[in-house]
Amino acid sequence: MAKIENEIEHDAICQRVEELLPMTDDNTPLTDPKLIELRVLSELVIEYEEEHYPIERS
Repeated sequence: MAKIENEIEHDAICQRVEELLPMTDDNTPLTDPKLIELRVLSELVIEYEEEHYPIERS
């Protein structure tokens, strides 16, 4: 799978996620292209942020 390489890519993908969020909801079919794109991009963001902005556990 692709990987976010830098902060510029991260920002662009986060912007696209923000655009997709209002286009989907709990009733959106799992086969809807917008929901699929949202899920894939969200996973990329999560992976990038876990690597570059880890939350320290107490």
